[in-house]
Amino acid sequence: MIIFAHRGMKNEMPENTIPAFKKAFLGGFGIEFDVRMTMDKKVVVVHDSDLWKFTEKHMDVSSVSLAELRRLDVGRHLNLQFAGARIPTIDEVCELITSDLPVGQKAAIHLKYEEQTEEMLQSMAQVFRNYDLYQKALIFDLTLVNAKKLKKINDKIPIALSVGESNYSPTVYRWEEIVSNLDNFNYIWLDEWKIQGSVLNKALINEVHETGKKIYAISPELHREHGHPQSENGYENVWRDLNKWGIYGICTAYPDKLKMTLASESLLIDKE
Repeated sequence: MIIFAHRGMKNEMPENTIPAFKKAFLGGFGIEFDVRMTMDKKVVVVHDSDLWKFTEKHMDVSSVSLAELRRLDVGRHLNLQFAGARIPTIDEVCELITSDLPVGQKAAIHLKYEEQTEEMLQSMAQVFRNYDLYQKALIFDLTLVNAKKLKKINDKIPIALSVGESNYSPTVYRWEEIVSNLDNFNYIWLDEWKIQGSVLNKALINEVHETGKKIYAISPELHREHGHPQSENGYENVWRDLNKWGIYGICTAYPDKLKMTLASESLLIDKE
């Protein structure tokens, strides 16, 4: 199974940084990360558009240059041992993916709705060409319209469609409204926010499999702030079910725990 470490090993290192991604790769995991564009049209890897937690000032990534962004220390606020950590460029992360991504794993690139501009789509298409990422990475959370645009620019880029129990954002679709509109998508990215079993259930997964699309899923703990009932307890049971139902990969904040859970489950099955 592909295990995406959410923003790298974010519980142990500053998230979305080269050290966090290196540690994930050393653990045998893939990675999930976010991209944004600076004022001077450079693509960087950072989750929030507002840089408050690094600067204690409300600054938007799109309003600062790459040079200004690179001067920010994104580790000191967590622990002095991480002082000096910087926001990486997409090129730095892709170089690491090219050299260090474990065999059988992938990188999932989260392109948020507000970043789905023509300039960003063109930039990401070029990144995939420059680093030959087609077998190593995918882009997820695109709208139907922007997935079609990206495929026109570079039809080899793998794209995953986000499917949730409700239209929580312009990029999250309900399965019944898009099941007949999957031409521009290679994968389905199941994203259950609040209602237990509404998306992460065997019946829906079987239905998706019937379309021939492989499935990735967001683990419930990543929706703690949205109130998913299994975000604190019970996500291990979700992992076990998803594994049994043939999920291709899981994005999680706890990649080590997921790996151990699935290994234990395999041993149990072998004993039977």
